[in-house]
Amino acid sequence: MLQFRAIALAVAGSLALAAPAFAGKLSIVIDDFGYRPQTENQVLALPAT
Repeated sequence: MLQFRAIALAVAGSLALAAPAFAGKLSIVIDDFGYRPQTENQVLALPAT
């Protein structure tokens, strides 16, 4: 049980550190939206998850 807690804590910690980086990348995409029509069309063509 202790090993499961350690793994769960490691996964949660990794996600906590990765989330702000992803949010920063997303904010850059949103900020650039509209300035470059070619990039804008590529973003709009991304598949929905």
